[in-house]
Amino acid sequence: MVHFNWNSLDDDEFEELCTELMRRKGFQNVRRMSGPGPGDQGRDIHAEENLTSASGTVIQTRILAQCKNYYGSRTSIGSRDIETLAQRARTLRYNRILIITSYDLSSAAKTTALDMATNPAWSIIADWWSGHDLVNFLMRFPDLKRRFSLEIITPPQLEIAILDGYASNRTTEKPCTPTFSHVNSKNWGPLMASNDTNTSFISASEIDTCYDAIINPFGETFPEEDWPARRTYERILNYINNGGLFVNVAGYPFFYFWDHAQGRSIPTGRPRAYLNPANRSIVHVIYFDDTPLYADFGILLDASSPRQVSVYQQDEDKQFVGDLSSLEIDSVTEFRAVLAGNPNVVPLLRAEGLELYPLAAIRLGNGHLLVSGLELHETEAPLVASATRNWLLTAGGQLAPQTT
Repeated sequence: MVHFNWNSLDDDEFEELCTELMRRKGFQNVRRMSGPGPGDQGRDIHAEENLTSASGTVIQTRILAQCKNYYGSRTSIGSRDIETLAQRARTLRYNRILIITSYDLSSAAKTTALDMATNPAWSIIADWWSGHDLVNFLMRFPDLKRRFSLEIITPPQLEIAILDGYASNRTTEKPCTPTFSHVNSKNWGPLMASNDTNTSFISASEIDTCYDAIINPFGETFPEEDWPARRTYERILNYINNGGLFVNVAGYPFFYFWDHAQGRSIPTGRPRAYLNPANRSIVHVIYFDDTPLYADFGILLDASSPRQVSVYQQDEDKQFVGDLSSLEIDSVTEFRAVLAGNPNVVPLLRAEGLELYPLAAIRLGNGHLLVSGLELHETEAPLVASATRNWLLTAGGQLAPQTT
């Protein structure tokens, strides 16, 4: 993910930036209040917005916004902060609050904010913009980046999460097993460990924009909370759209979802039945253009069986993930590599003599899906680990081409 140096802004500058962003986002009567002390009555920004309910009723809202530039200390907003601001808002006759922070809210604070909307005792709509939200806004308004002299930096510690194979309940669920990856999912912790990374294992329900990268170590299968509603898959799309790097370590991404009740992989595409005239048996085929990857990313992958190919990088590939030749891995087991020719694809590793990218990043919104088109073995795993870490360290997402 892209990170800005929020430490370069003092409190006044941060509040002024937030005020301008609220105007750009369409709020009305936006004005910054009188600064610290009793004059502002605990309000950093006042704004208004008319909302239309499901029944068509227009609801006039008055918004109390509070700005917290906490990036340097990496301090999260807590539940008590939300409750204090909500109480102040009711006293001053506001019916909405907005917390704007350069870092994030704690999980408990987010739960409190969401619960307020359905709790009659509060009668307050609570919302928040995290540091990742601010980055996404500013990527759309480059003039504000220049006006406030915001520079892109690499944070001192990268937060990398690894899916542990569970949807949400580690006690009752059957954990996901890999497809076309021969690397134990637990081995990704040591593979990603370094002085500049902090790694953690998370369930599918814990996917969040607080992570710079999220790794799916299960290859073509991914742990899904509720496939009919596509709950996990939609959470992954939202994560990528908001600037995240989602890494699929092997094969065709999102080809199967894991059914935690039955303990098996189930195709995400719609199987089509054909009669095999040779033996009169029914054959079920899933076409690549009937999968989530094609529907949402517009990408088709190589349909060949696993095969050994020699690999290399061009100089332009190295600006995103560094020189991978230092790993001394000259050939890989290519399987479902990305086909060349799509403008939203960033090549990271190329197949000798073929228009294929065994490692590539696919842009979606403000983020990327890193595709490892390999039948992954232990000897090849360092390629994926190094590409992931180097992409983050070089802010690869900032350099990759925009969707056309």
